[in-house]
Amino acid sequence: MMFSKLESDPSQLECTVPLGLGQNHKLSVQISGCRNPLCDCQEIQVELLSDSLPSDEKMVLNVDFTKREVSAERIGNNDLCPIIIHGMDSGDWELLERQYFIFKASNTVHADLDKLEPVFPIYDVEKNSILIGYEEVLPFHPIISFSVGDIRYFARDLYCVNRHCHCNQVHLSICLDDESWDMDRDGLLAALNLKTGKYNVEEQKGLARGVKTREVVQSILQAIPIEELNKRYQRMRRWYQSHFDRIQVQGRLIDVVRGKPALSLVPEDVSVPSVGRNDPCPCGSGKKYKKCCLN
Repeated sequence: MMFSKLESDPSQLECTVPLGLGQNHKLSVQISGCRNPLCDCQEIQVELLSDSLPSDEKMVLNVDFTKREVSAERIGNNDLCPIIIHGMDSGDWELLERQYFIFKASNTVHADLDKLEPVFPIYDVEKNSILIGYEEVLPFHPIISFSVGDIRYFARDLYCVNRHCHCNQVHLSICLDDESWDMDRDGLLAALNLKTGKYNVEEQKGLARGVKTREVVQSILQAIPIEELNKRYQRMRRWYQSHFDRIQVQGRLIDVVRGKPALSLVPEDVSVPSVGRNDPCPCGSGKKYKKCCLN
């Protein structure tokens, strides 16, 4: 492996480059990349630094985890980058990927979440009242984890953001930290009322049938207080309302993700400019209205 954790600070990495004849060159590592908490891009920049290298010989590796590709930007005449790139093995990739998740999670935790403008599938929310998971909006936010005795669990918190629903509930999808757990076959879903603290089991199947739901829900609330879940619920609804307001077009809503027309949400007593069959569709698709959103 080229990369390893520093003994003095395991949260930091160093890169050891073999130069031959038993000699190695050690470089400190700095991770940087996209700081947008809403973005799930799989790219980071790995900057390699050394006190023994001139300041004009800076090395940056551009790492793409999706393609498992590395490209280099070199300033100066050093020849270390090709050695590093060709010397990386699976262990290096796994270590860098863990650092990538730590970097993205740290940015998410320290971001001003209330200033974000996430996108929602409005058509599905308004028509089908689908639940939206907090991690669907913030893909690198630390997951809820907890233990009951010696058994470790994970939980996803999902919310109804439909503007006409004010259920004040968080839906908790719970799974066991076990490779044998299959989310299609096994499942535990509980709805927790954020005002009363009471819950009801909505689904319990497969391996989840033996789970004591009361102990599990109590353990979740020890891992994340109900006040924090309520903050997430309120934040999700504000995010959704903000997105809803941003994409209104001549009284109709267009789902920018799916490209489908949503239900008409304009009160009957509000006058909306008419759109002719052969006029450009107000959704901005470039098609005629009759061939796009009329039907």
